[in-house]
Amino acid sequence: MTTLFKWLLTFPIAVLVVFFSVMNMALAPLSWSPFHADIELPVFAIILGAFGIGFLWGGFIVWLNASPVRKKIKEQRKQIKKLEKEIELGTIKPDSTNLITLDEE
Repeated sequence: MTTLFKWLLTFPIAVLVVFFSVMNMALAPLSWSPFHADIELPVFAIILGAFGIGFLWGGFIVWLNASPVRKKIKEQRKQIKKLEKEIELGTIKPDSTNLITLDEE
């Protein structure tokens, strides 16, 4: 079901991008700085390039914002390995807080 949903979402967008690219083949000047000559690129290349750069920039920002979560996961994995090693060695002493008591009838 998810594969069908992906195709139903991706295919129309891809068709629109191709249609947009074909319809905007005219050249437009692109000025990088006042000291360099203008570069002439197709309009679709300028716009799709801007979208691509924005997409990559957004992904980078999301990656940066997720760093505290990745750090916490890394610390938790270390603690899990430590506790598993203690279980294997039998050095863990159970607390009364994590003992499960079963009522016998």
